[in-house]
Amino acid sequence: MKNRKLIRKQNYSYNLGGSYFITICIKDRKHYFGEIVNNKMKLSDIGKIAFDVWNDIPNHNENIELIEFVVMPNHVHGLIFMDYKNDDDIDAIEGEGDRRPLRNKYPSNYKYDRINEKIPKIIRSYKSTVIRIINQKFPNSRFKWQRSYYDQIIKNEQHFYNVQNYINNNPINWVHDELNMQ
Repeated sequence: MKNRKLIRKQNYSYNLGGSYFITICIKDRKHYFGEIVNNKMKLSDIGKIAFDVWNDIPNHNENIELIEFVVMPNHVHGLIFMDYKNDDDIDAIEGEGDRRPLRNKYPSNYKYDRINEKIPKIIRSYKSTVIRIINQKFPNSRFKWQRSYYDQIIKNEQHFYNVQNYINNNPINWVHDELNMQ
């Protein structure tokens, strides 16, 4: 796939501590997770699975804190904080406070192993667990995730609060959401 757009930040290690804004979509933007009723998300049984599996992430991953999360009819948004776990992480950042902007310390020619990086592993595990449970409980659902996912590395405190507000207000703004395809 020589013309495929790269969506992960190049020359960046997703093992570094910090905050990450994640969006995972359902294939073809189908509304499997429920519906927005009176500006609130009403989860379907499949949506409840997506919700429960997300909230279980810290039980399977050290140094992970789930800051915000919302299940929407055809996608999920999550704000994840990965704690700084060793001195190498501290050397790789600049700034102050727990949610510092990240500055990668690795040279531009450093080759990253995306398969084994923590954030991609968490998302891969989340997606596969959700689909496994859905297929067990609803074998005829035809549920599928869109390939890959979107991420933003939180750059500073203002960016963090903007993302947090965006996630919290997503159900209210659903009629204007670019992912609302129906």
